[in-house]
Amino acid sequence: SILEHNIYGLDIDDRAYQLAYFAVMMKARQYNRRILNGETDCHVYSIQESNTVNRKHLKYLGAGMNELERNNALNQLTGLLDTFVDAKEYGSILNVESYNWDLLRRFVEQSGEDEQISMDTFGLEDTKEQLRTLVDIGQVMAQKYDVVVMNPPYMGTKGMSGKVSAYLKEQYPDSKADLFAVFIEQALGFSDKNGYVSMITQRTWLFISVFEKLRAKILNESRSMNFLELGAGAFEDLAGEVVQSVVFTLNKVVIVDYIGKFIDLTTDDDKKSGILSAKQNTICMNAFQHIPGCSFAMKLSDNAMKAYLQNRYLSSISTPRKGLISSDNNRFLRLWQEVDISRVQFGMRNISEQIDGKRWVPHNKGGSFRRWYGNQEYLINWENDGAEVKGYAGKLYGSYSRQIMNEKYYFVPSVSWSSISSQKIGLRFYQEGFTFDTAGPSLFIDDEKCRYYIGGFLSSCVAEYYIRATNPTINLLASDIANLPLIYPIQDVNNTIVRLVKNSVDDSRHDWDSFETSWDFRQHPLLCGCSTIEAAYAHWEAACNERFTQLKANEEELNRIFIDIYG
Repeated sequence: SILEHNIYGLDIDDRAYQLAYFAVMMKARQYNRRILNGETDCHVYSIQESNTVNRKHLKYLGAGMNELERNNALNQLTGLLDTFVDAKEYGSILNVESYNWDLLRRFVEQSGEDEQISMDTFGLEDTKEQLRTLVDIGQVMAQKYDVVVMNPPYMGTKGMSGKVSAYLKEQYPDSKADLFAVFIEQALGFSDKNGYVSMITQRTWLFISVFEKLRAKILNESRSMNFLELGAGAFEDLAGEVVQSVVFTLNKVVIVDYIGKFIDLTTDDDKKSGILSAKQNTICMNAFQHIPGCSFAMKLSDNAMKAYLQNRYLSSISTPRKGLISSDNNRFLRLWQEVDISRVQFGMRNISEQIDGKRWVPHNKGGSFRRWYGNQEYLINWENDGAEVKGYAGKLYGSYSRQIMNEKYYFVPSVSWSSISSQKIGLRFYQEGFTFDTAGPSLFIDDEKCRYYIGGFLSSCVAEYYIRATNPTINLLASDIANLPLIYPIQDVNNTIVRLVKNSVDDSRHDWDSFETSWDFRQHPLLCGCSTIEAAYAHWEAACNERFTQLKANEEELNRIFIDIYG
């Protein structure tokens, strides 16, 4: 009964199917010694293609059926054969219509076998066997299930064949970026209106932007979800931090204000023992719909979530943008020490101020972790409004604007950060005169006080808390910053924040300019008028310690203020 009515399985690989079929039948053999006599159907299949089916044989099938039934069956079977063309390319992601399967089976079996065998009917029995298999597989793929369990394949767009890539763009536009996400969507399609889906996948679909529409679709179709975040090291054969996995179970019944459960095992080395002692966190699934991008930020507290309910974000008062791609850094970028300083133009506010003969302008390329000020090291060849850079990009891509983006924001004061960082947000202030890189995405705000306020917020532990909850990767994009919730405080609090941020920027700039790696370097700190190097060093050390202590106090005070503002 279980084999005939409850268990259905599919695989794209014939060998994997054979192993699965063997395992299921051996399990059944424990309960019934006669299970291998062929009388019981086992609905485990390897997906087959219709490419080799002789369609000329179809006209010999359906004998004894009336004309209406026969035409209906012929049309449906033709549709099924069209669906299974190159089926080994697509496997379980094929979308099969729900045909009249009993009608198709009768059509295949009634073939007028009394007729004499001719050249035209040679191989008819082989064709019928192929059709029986395709009808069985088609029914399995078309019907709905109470429970769908998958461990799907991982494959990004770069690894896909042209056929698969084109098929996903047409059939799965919301999840096409990776096959594992396509299987999430397909699993929902396999399950009935009350069905459960349970899967182990990479966790990136929970928050990165390319899966935003998939998350929105899931929240619309199912709000009953529970998660077990495994993190790295969940599987012995997958070493390192690359594969961060999550187990989730969802039910397609939409339950209003459903409280989902979430267990975080990312910091547990022993996942098996960790799950028995781990704390179960809860979160209302409706709340995810208020987060831009529908990010499944399960680690946010209820108080932290309230900031999103105001529906005001950093993008409402600022403009986060990603920068240019030079297409050849070795050709177009230089460290400032490598060029003739007389050919560098500093402080340019817009391109109309460019001076003939000034080939180089400062370029924000991100860089290592550093807060408030610094990493001002690179120059870009922007002679004649970047003619050479733009010409090279245009030659490679047909249009330079695909690589040289957001030009209107070049040379404008900004706050910026390094797009790749495993540490805290290294937010830095840049004065006018800089172009900026994709590795140094930037935020542009006209009002100076507002710029300092946003810079203070982004440098606080509160902003870090939100970012780590909504995008716990090493990539920090402009959209991640744009979607942070914004609470703008009363004037007195704002003035305090502006003062603390200005002081922090000044201290950090003083530190940066103390070394010859800064183009604003004037004199080494040891040349301070002291009579000995020892005394000069002690003087410098005291000054550095004072700056560090003050900077630490400023950051702690900013943390306290923003913790209070955001509750």
